[in-house]
Amino acid sequence: MAQDRRSDVQPVLGMSDEGFLDGKVLIAISMLTLGAA
Repeated sequence: MAQDRRSDVQPVLGMSDEGFLDGKVLIAISMLTLGAA
């Protein structure tokens, strides 16, 4: 059961990390756009 839980948690953490990085990129782009405008 422990192995199954780990295999379920790892993909979720990876997705959350990617989402977090994507959020940072979107925020940076939006700030640059506002600064340029």
